[in-house]
Amino acid sequence: EESPLFELGSFLILAAYGMFLCGTVGYTPEEMEDKKDILWNVDAVFAVFFSIEVIGRIRTEHSHYFRRVWNLIDLSLVGAAIAELLLTTLNVASLRVLRVFRIGRVFRAMRIVDMLRELRMLAHGLAKSLGALVWVTLFLGILQMVCAVLLVDGLRGERSVMLFTGDHASGRPYIIGDFFGSMPTALFTLFQILTLESWCMGVVRPIAHHAPWTLLIFLPYIIFTTVAVLNVVTGIFVEQIMAVSGSDGEQMLKVREQELQGQVRELRGLFEQGDLDGDGCLTFEEFEALMEVDKVQVFFLKMGMDTHEAVALFHTIDADDSDSVDIDEFLFGVMRARSGVKALDMIAMMFDLQRMSAALGELTMVVNQSLCRDTGGREV
Repeated sequence: EESPLFELGSFLILAAYGMFLCGTVGYTPEEMEDKKDILWNVDAVFAVFFSIEVIGRIRTEHSHYFRRVWNLIDLSLVGAAIAELLLTTLNVASLRVLRVFRIGRVFRAMRIVDMLRELRMLAHGLAKSLGALVWVTLFLGILQMVCAVLLVDGLRGERSVMLFTGDHASGRPYIIGDFFGSMPTALFTLFQILTLESWCMGVVRPIAHHAPWTLLIFLPYIIFTTVAVLNVVTGIFVEQIMAVSGSDGEQMLKVREQELQGQVRELRGLFEQGDLDGDGCLTFEEFEALMEVDKVQVFFLKMGMDTHEAVALFHTIDADDSDSVDIDEFLFGVMRARSGVKALDMIAMMFDLQRMSAALGELTMVVNQSLCRDTGGREV
């Protein structure tokens, strides 16, 4: 799992890249040519940062990195950025090829969606709602077609009626035929009404002034589409996002648990290699030697423990003060201690109780033996 500082740095770099992209996308070819050296240097700096980020994630996640679609897209886009820089340096690519590479920059900036959990949930929720959106769109299309047929046929004799003056392309006033003279114009007008763009003063009121019966179509259409159907679509989106929110948290926990189990297996292998006598236990000398290994130190850091805390945990688990602990018992203690200081305190308390129980047992035996001698060999 990446550190919060690493995630924050990646987010800030990606945000800076997005601002750089927005600031340079409007450059003319002449401006691009004048500032090509500066733009190349800035692109090179961002490419280096993105490459370091990808390498860091691969080193952290190992094979899990290649199991996510976002990561594969990110890897291909970073590779495309490096290829663009090389082609620009060698001057072997045409302007059209370079333009394709520059379009890919937009998708690099979209990685910010995957970095923020709220945006990621929103994107996944919208993606899962596409099926319902298709059916709603089909239903609205059928409804608009029925209303368009009724209006086009009912207004057939009034298509030349002037509605109001305006900025018409032909310079003449608007007529009913401009809105409901054919099926294409009628469907587009009904879509305009659906968006509530000038639906009253621009369409419904002028037409209803000449044909009041059209209100029997316009008003139910507006009420049904804007109040009922669109609210249903909103509810579907909210439901899907809530479902994604729960599954996203579960998936993140599952992935972290799998990564942790893989790290524990790797640490077990290192401990078994450090167990020189092969008895399944680690002596304190063997443990000290293992703590010099970089992988072991990195593992304990991921668990939120430094070297001193790991040594303290070793002595805590060593309940009989034999300077030796069982490997499985120690790994169990590490897993229990990963929650933080309170977990370490609980583990220390647990092993202190074991020590006290052992000492109490020994004391009981001594007392029994002493009483047996005092009572002439009769056990009390």
